[in-house]
Amino acid sequence: PEGFGYDKVVHFVFPLLATIALSRFIYRWYDRSLASSLLVTISLLVAVIVLWEGLEFVSDTILQTKAFGEEGRNIPWDTFFDVFLGFLGTITGAIAVKLRVKPWPY
Repeated sequence: PEGFGYDKVVHFVFPLLATIALSRFIYRWYDRSLASSLLVTISLLVAVIVLWEGLEFVSDTILQTKAFGEEGRNIPWDTFFDVFLGFLGTITGAIAVKLRVKPWPY
């Protein structure tokens, strides 16, 4: 398909932003260390990404919905690439949190 890869951008950016927001929430709300907050956040997001993409894969391959993937084509490649981008976004978000110079104000 031609055009802008909006789907791929979302699969990278959403986990990145979710990592920053969720780790900050856990850090503040549950009074955990930054390392602990990031570990919980990364674990949770990776589990959600794998589960969601697995459900999409099953929906397209077994149920023949053709609702996901690239208009119902290249389903295994689309699933792999979406999971990869989700992992990459999560790790990038964790690095951004770790590299923050100023501490969170609250």
